[in-house]
Amino acid sequence: MLLFITVGVSIACVKDGKGIDVNMMSLIYASISNIAAAALKVFVSGPRLKALRADESKNMDSANVYAVTNIISFLCTLPLIMVEEFSTLNNRWEAVSVSHNHYDLTKNVILSGFFYYIYNELAFVFYPQVGFVTSSVLNTAKRVIVIAASAFIFDEKMGRNTIIGATMTIMGTFLYSLVSMNSTGRVAKVTSRQKVT
Repeated sequence: MLLFITVGVSIACVKDGKGIDVNMMSLIYASISNIAAAALKVFVSGPRLKALRADESKNMDSANVYAVTNIISFLCTLPLIMVEEFSTLNNRWEAVSVSHNHYDLTKNVILSGFFYYIYNELAFVFYPQVGFVTSSVLNTAKRVIVIAASAFIFDEKMGRNTIIGATMTIMGTFLYSLVSMNSTGRVAKVTSRQKVT
């Protein structure tokens, strides 16, 4: 199922007639981001964090843990931003401001950051409730759902590859959820039988 979903996302991302054009720096940074996201999932489900949440004197519920994690991440990332992007930030802002006024640009950046933070905080609360594989499947499927929803909302024509990839991903996610429900039901039945005997 996972291979089916991954191949579906890959096909959906290939533009018709343009083939695959990979920006290696983007691929490297995306890979680092995925490794960090997987590490975060392990951290969220770990025993230390559960103990920290259980200690009411520390007031570290999921929202506070996520906020502290983001502050630490920001402080760790800040030196990289200063070295890599700070010198070009003003020029890029001015270039984008040519087609958008400063108010709209600032508003969109703030709203984008706010909704991204809220989405990730909800995901942070959600991760401990499900397994790593389930959260990864949902995260992968999300990409194709966003592509399909954007095409529908902005009335854009979806290419052949996008339709095939989206269909494969959605079907794979659906099959994965069916298999997960069946295996969970079997585990519950075995557990209840063991309690009876």
